[in-house]
Amino acid sequence: MDIHQLWPFIVVPLIAWRLYSRLRRTFGKQRFSARRLWITCVLLPIILGIVGLAAYQDTTAVLSLLGGIVGGALLAQIGLRHTQFDYTDGEYSYTPHTYIGLGLSAIFLGRIGYKVMQATTVGTMPPAGISPINALVCGLLLAYYTSYAIGVLRWQKAHARARATEPVEAMS
Repeated sequence: MDIHQLWPFIVVPLIAWRLYSRLRRTFGKQRFSARRLWITCVLLPIILGIVGLAAYQDTTAVLSLLGGIVGGALLAQIGLRHTQFDYTDGEYSYTPHTYIGLGLSAIFLGRIGYKVMQATTVGTMPPAGISPINALVCGLLLAYYTSYAIGVLRWQKAHARARATEPVEAMS
């Protein structure tokens, strides 16, 4: 068995595990973690830069990447408007918009499924570089999660600042 036939059996479980952990954070109430959000704000733009470097020779891929970035940033703004933020018992939490998370997850899973099916049926690795569709999906997802993380961090900072300026009730 050659590596081209083996790679789906190695990569698919790894991708499934990462997708599960990502999907778990997309739905339901999330505990605020500044560290995780800052890692997202730093790491995802680096990955976006790498994708941009992979796409730079193909004008269509670059335009698709830029379109995905704009779309992802706009979706994040819509998602932030529909996010329920909460401060209870001294802890911050938030509940992301379910349908935006579901839609982005479906796009990502569909694209991965297509690429895995394409690689296993054709039996060859895809060509070097990045296709315009992959660039669009990468731009959309990476810009969405980066912009969303920035928005959650900004909300927490504004809320903490507002709490600090509230008058403290006299203790009896």
